[in-house]
Amino acid sequence: SLEPYLNKGYVKTTLSSLKSETAYVLTVFDMSLSGEYSGRLFQAYFTTGRIPASSAEFNISIDESAYTLTVSPTSAETGTYAVEILSKADWQRYSSPKKCAESFLDYISSSGNNVSAYLHSGEFATRYYSPSSQGPSMTSGDYVAYAFATDGVRVQSGVSYTFFHFEEPQSNLP
Repeated sequence: SLEPYLNKGYVKTTLSSLKSETAYVLTVFDMSLSGEYSGRLFQAYFTTGRIPASSAEFNISIDESAYTLTVSPTSAETGTYAVEILSKADWQRYSSPKKCAESFLDYISSSGNNVSAYLHSGEFATRYYSPSSQGPSMTSGDYVAYAFATDGVRVQSGVSYTFFHFEEPQSNLP
């Protein structure tokens, strides 16, 4: 049946798997549930924009064997900053790294959490995965670690980021 693939009227769809700086063609046409095509066809051509490059304001390193993320500001003038890890799929849903950082700050603010618990200064290192934790903190997949200067309310710098792949260790249990 074609029914699950056909829409009537206005439809808004968000595509999250598009690649940056790539040309695409969106094709729309009339078709009945029985599969009859009316001959009307609409095509829209578009090119996705460039994702801004990682800012050089922070050095971000991943030690995959120790499951450690280390962030260092590149300037002694940098005040407080936030660090977060997000799945690459979630990262790609944002129109820019800055929008992602703003969303993170909005989430912390709206959840009632103390934003100062998420702020760091100087070099900061943390484990992003703990094999001894009761529940899985991360699952196998592609991730983005990012950092940005903030006062806890606004993004005050460019967003530095790095992509990495995480493979959840296999248990040694039989």
